[in-house]
Amino acid sequence: MSPRIVIETELPITLVTSDGDSEYDLVWLSWSGADPWAVTLEIPTETGSVTWLFDRELLWSGLNAPAGRGDVLIAPATEVTAVTEADGLGLADEVVVRICSPAGCAHLFFDRGELWEFLQVTKPHFSAARDQARAGLDGEIADLIDQYGGVL
Repeated sequence: MSPRIVIETELPITLVTSDGDSEYDLVWLSWSGADPWAVTLEIPTETGSVTWLFDRELLWSGLNAPAGRGDVLIAPATEVTAVTEADGLGLADEVVVRICSPAGCAHLFFDRGELWEFLQVTKPHFSAARDQARAGLDGEIADLIDQYGGVL
């Protein structure tokens, strides 16, 4: 498994900000063999872009049930009643990613099928990268045991 493998996709979203403004936009999701446990979300702004890094498994979990806590929460959009009632959003085929910073929170509504397809494409590469990382960790542990005579 090469850490040079990168999978990227551009996806349409509906972005709802803390002040209730709503707009349609395109974002980039990417996955890299160099960090197989992470997904990068890049959101364009007027002055460049904002990048969020979060756990790949969090995205998987959030497709079907609320997942996460703190700055990043992911859930089927039907679970986010305050936003769905206010804006008429939140169809059963949508997933919402809520990201928060000191400046406020934003809700990004994705098509569930598009997120699922992205994760499916990463799946075989993730498995290979995970196995390679585990083999490397096993080797490092063996080296430490050898270095310290079996006593850590």
